[in-house]
Amino acid sequence: RLLHFAYGRRYGLVGKNGVGKTTLLKAIASMEIEGFPRHHRVLHVRQEVAHVPKASPATSGGDGNAENGFAPTPETDEMSVLQSVIESDVERTSLITEEKEILARLEKEGGGDAPADGNGVAGGDTAASAEGKQKKFLQALKQKKQTNAAPSEFDGDLKRLDDIYSRLSLIGADSAESCAAFILTGLQFTSKMMVCKPSSALSGG
Repeated sequence: RLLHFAYGRRYGLVGKNGVGKTTLLKAIASMEIEGFPRHHRVLHVRQEVAHVPKASPATSGGDGNAENGFAPTPETDEMSVLQSVIESDVERTSLITEEKEILARLEKEGGGDAPADGNGVAGGDTAASAEGKQKKFLQALKQKKQTNAAPSEFDGDLKRLDDIYSRLSLIGADSAESCAAFILTGLQFTSKMMVCKPSSALSGG
């Protein structure tokens, strides 16, 4: 069977985990396939793995995606497949991380108690709804006079929180889990594979 590629067209290789996608790409890159045009140059880019963004993006290269602000950790290696897909949304993860930092700062300065989960309106956490977060926002605002923080700093944190919640709502962060599950279902992942199997156990394809 011959495989034909049209010039200028982009192709995606999709298949169940373990069927040989990575093996095929490596064979193409090393020109092991009989009849592959030798005058073509093939660039095989290492597969990227989603990891939680670090607070301060690294500036040096290295293993994984360090130069893009990502770094492998034991925790991310043991993430479920579903959680790994959710965490691959860099903007959502970054916003939630910033939200946690601001809430912790407001709590420390007397601006209100930060939620125990600290997950904002995202991640499918029904207990921490957008409405509940807005109430927390207003509560902190009412306690403004009790805070030890400078008014300008306090106002800036509250404004940034409001911006974060607006952005999370705009990108549909609260439906991240259902969207990730939909994508994985399309790739023939069962519900058990999504939540019970760590991403490190996959073949890499």
